[in-house]
Amino acid sequence: MSERNYNQKKRREKTIRRNIKVFFVLPILLAVLAGTIYCGGVLSNAHGNLEEEPVGFKYYKSIKIEQGDTLWGIAQKYMTDEYDSPQQYIKEIKQLNGLTSDNIQESKHLLIAYYDTEFKE
Repeated sequence: MSERNYNQKKRREKTIRRNIKVFFVLPILLAVLAGTIYCGGVLSNAHGNLEEEPVGFKYYKSIKIEQGDTLWGIAQKYMTDEYDSPQQYIKEIKQLNGLTSDNIQESKHLLIAYYDTEFKE
C-alpha cells in the first residue's frame, strides 16, 4: 500500500469517526441536556412558592359560657378565616353541641372548632 493510499484511508477513518460523533453522540448529549433542563424546571415548580399559605389544622376546645355571651359574640371571638360567615360558624357550633336554638345558658360549656397552623398531638 502506498503512502498516499494509507493517508487517504486514515483521513477517511477520521472523517467516519467525526461523523459518528456528530450524528450519534451529539444528539444524545443534546437530548440529555434538554431533559435535564426540563426536569429542573418541573422540580423547581414542584417546590412551589415560598409564600404559600400555611396548612390549617382543625381543632376543638371547650369554652365556658359567661354572662351575656351569645352565639354571635362567640362566633366573632373564635371564628377563623376558614369559615365563610358567622352564620356558618354558628351552625357548626350548634351541630357540635346538639343545639336546636340560638339560646345558650351561662356557666354551661360549648365545644367550638378552630383552625391553627401549628400541628398539635
